[in-house]
Amino acid sequence: MLKGKKNKILDAFSGISLIFQQPLVVLPFFLVAACEYSWLSVAYYFPRPPVSSLLGPWVRAFMGEQFMHYPLNFLVLPKLVLLGRVLIYISFGLIAQAMAFGAVHQMLIEKVKIRTWGNFNRALRRVCFLFLLAAVFGIVGFSGCKLAKIVIGMPGISRILIYAVFSVYFALMVVFEAIFIYAAAYLIFYKEGFLRSIKKAIMFLGRNFFSSVTLIFVFRLLNALIFLVKTKITYLISELFPLFPEIVLVILVFEVLFLFLSNAVIYISICRIFLNASENI
Repeated sequence: MLKGKKNKILDAFSGISLIFQQPLVVLPFFLVAACEYSWLSVAYYFPRPPVSSLLGPWVRAFMGEQFMHYPLNFLVLPKLVLLGRVLIYISFGLIAQAMAFGAVHQMLIEKVKIRTWGNFNRALRRVCFLFLLAAVFGIVGFSGCKLAKIVIGMPGISRILIYAVFSVYFALMVVFEAIFIYAAAYLIFYKEGFLRSIKKAIMFLGRNFFSSVTLIFVFRLLNALIFLVKTKITYLISELFPLFPEIVLVILVFEVLFLFLSNAVIYISICRIFLNASENI
């Protein structure tokens, strides 16, 4: 029994061994991280020309003129980075996911050298279906977040219930992400229809629940902790780093790095679980 659970845990993090075996498999996620760092570099200069001509009017309109100046400009930076991240993940993140799946397939099933350009072309052919899939799960996640906020905002709610709501929401998001990744795998490898991919993904997750959820839970919990640190940016600057508001930039640089690592391990490991458990692929 214990040996079986140990093997499932090892399977969950099997993507790490693939990364060490062939580092090129993380190239798609590296490119996404490079886009994020490029946007972070641009957003950092939003109070200064020529970037201020593009982003300055939006900051003045929604936050105020004072946030265009040091040190309050660092309070705007996380919001600008988040906006850019959403656009990057929508435009290139889905393609990167499909490219990584293709690379893992070439390593494990085809036993050939990774064909990056071929994986890119293959990803482009499926990106519309992946975008639709991401939109559905994005709407579900956004609706769940709004519902959680409504429950938490109810008068007289206890702290224990608040923690319970957050825990349930987090657990559901972990499960939904697993379903999303497996559904994407069915779309890419089997070329299944949209609804059929989701149905098969749910069934597949049921058979590989522990290894899949353990992997995503660990990394997304760490991502959530970094997010909680960002929510305390004002406190960090005013109480701990009053002379170093640039601590915001340090946190954002670390966040992008950890997102790169967590996404790479999660998607590559999940793909390996899928390919190892699937037949006739």
